Amino acid sequence: MKLVHPSWNHQIILDDGSSMILSFENPHTFRNYIKELKSQLEGEDGRFVLSEKGEEIPLKDNVILIPSVFSLDLDDKRINSKLQSMLKAEVVSEDHYLKSQEILSMIEKYAEDVADSFPYRIRYAEPDPVSLIKFLGFEAEYDYTDELDRILEYMNLMHSFCNVSAFFIIGMTLFFSVDEIRMLVDNCKSLKHSVVFLEGVVSEEILKESGIKSVIIDADECEIFSEG
Repeated sequence: MKLVHPSWNHQIILDDGSSMILSFENPHTFRNYIKELKSQLEGEDGRFVLSEKGEEIPLKDNVILIPSVFSLDLDDKRINSKLQSMLKAEVVSEDHYLKSQEILSMIEKYAEDVADSFPYRIRYAEPDPVSLIKFLGFEAEYDYTDELDRILEYMNLMHSFCNVSAFFIIGMTLFFSVDEIRMLVDNCKSLKHSVVFLEGVVSEEILKESGIKSVIIDADECEIFSEG
């Protein structure tokens, strides 16, 4: 995938676990690009264009913006929706169908017995696979030890459940060391997550030591490239 903007000469490549630092020296410019990107990801019109094999594709379905590494929602409704859909398919699969029907029949028989013995007329909802899933309370189990692992876990879930493989993270260099960022980049590369770090002013030391390709949009909105 490629992301372009009419104000930029460069393209952002979002394939095969690519990584990039996009640094803005002017806070006003930085803020405006973030607002525009966020707006498009929410379904509004904008000038960012995402394409794959020369065809434009929806930005909001293929890119995730992480505005803060401390506000990741591991209970994202997209993850839960896909999880519930997969569970529904699982309980009626060949491996579990007969057992599921047996359990549902037992529940229905129990409901009938309660209704028959109750002194007033009552009714009940016929049990089905969906109600069985809700009753058991299935949910994703997360396994992370620190904030860096939490970011990676979120990426893994969104990639596996929602087929999203491109992530834009704001302010990563404010909270993580160069070694930690490199560690995340290495993991993302092996897992085919593409990541773009959206930053304000980043020191030359960080840009050099990270070894990550970067584009600096300076105060005059000129673009400075580095291959990392």
